Amino acid sequence: MVALAGLMAPCPAQDSTPVVQGGGMPTFGTTVVVPGGLRGEIYNLPYGTFKLPNFKKLKPVGVIYTAELNIPPRDFMEGFPGVTDRVEWFAIDYRGRFWVDQPGSYKFFLTSDDGSRLYIDDKLAIDNDGTHAAESVNGGAKLSFGIHSIRVSYFQGPRYGLALILAVARPDGPWRVFNTNEFKPPPNPDDWDALAALQAKPLPHDFEIGVAAVPFRNQAASWQGALVLDAPALPARLHLLALLKNARGQVAGQYSLDPPPESRDRPITWTQMLELPPGHFTVEAVAVDGDGKRASAGTIPIDTPPPRPGIDLSRVILARLAEPANASPSDPLVYQGRRVVPMLAPVWNAAEKPSVYFVVYPDPANPAKPTLQVEFLVDGQSLAAGTADLPPESGGSIPVFVETAARPGDCELRITAIQGKDSATGSVRYTVPR
Repeated sequence: MVALAGLMAPCPAQDSTPVVQGGGMPTFGTTVVVPGGLRGEIYNLPYGTFKLPNFKKLKPVGVIYTAELNIPPRDFMEGFPGVTDRVEWFAIDYRGRFWVDQPGSYKFFLTSDDGSRLYIDDKLAIDNDGTHAAESVNGGAKLSFGIHSIRVSYFQGPRYGLALILAVARPDGPWRVFNTNEFKPPPNPDDWDALAALQAKPLPHDFEIGVAAVPFRNQAASWQGALVLDAPALPARLHLLALLKNARGQVAGQYSLDPPPESRDRPITWTQMLELPPGHFTVEAVAVDGDGKRASAGTIPIDTPPPRPGIDLSRVILARLAEPANASPSDPLVYQGRRVVPMLAPVWNAAEKPSVYFVVYPDPANPAKPTLQVEFLVDGQSLAAGTADLPPESGGSIPVFVETAARPGDCELRITAIQGKDSATGSVRYTVPR
């Protein structure tokens, strides 16, 4: 036996029928609108109808709403209060939408007396049509992340016995009565346009955006880093969304940002701190304008390898300091009380002084004092090199924010953190137009 919420249903390979356990008398729905639920149009059928009708040729006599279809085999004598008193020779055509946050193969189980059909995204998933006692048929559909449509068409022939139950099993999950309340979309309406853009093939690219993952600390139990999304100055309000997916394609995190109105006509850099277990992840990020007509999306991998022993160094990034930050002292993108804004564009204006930012993580088991070795190169040629002392350690880390050189050409700054005989090296490249 496979347990369903509110009922016990047999495995689809068996012939027995689910039976409701406890609760009040289930109904086909109510005339009161159920937000986000199924909308069912009721039709009168001619006497002797033995299969589902062509609904396009019929006119509905009323509408009902429900979040689930969970009517076990029983006698039906109450009709549809407020709509019709029919107890036989009628049909209901339910339609709705549901939200999938766990992509994969879904199983469906449809029990009916008399005929029924299930459509997912306008494709027939289960055909249980015809005049018959309560019968159960199973089917399946491979569903992507996002919004999907559902339709259940049902008809009742002669009085009085009937049944209609729709159950679902998520990927690797148990059987449950399908309930739209368990498949609700995100609460932010702006996320709908953003998520729709992420489902487009190919991904939209109406303007330039930058997406990057900046690794900081890598410990035994977790990897700490920052997701960075750059959006250009546009004369429109932007909505930013990022999905973090694990190696199985399941959404492990969803993040969004609505920049303030004054961000119009200004470039936007959004940072989102991440703390992940070891493994492989993918980030899908998108920026959508206010009317949902233009969007750009990007995808990047994030691999969180096991930590290296000894002294460690975060990624070296181009950055600028912004307004004072009201954040946790452990936030690696806070330097001396101000927010560090990563700069993803590798091209630097020769009139400005580029700045770099990184964090050194000394080995607490090593008594040697950590130092820095710095080398500046242009077009592959070393122009300057030297060593420097590091500021005092605080909380196991040493953040460093410094100005660097700008020479026309392809510039590279190499940073090596040294502690005794151990070292860790990183670099950042940028171009200064000639």
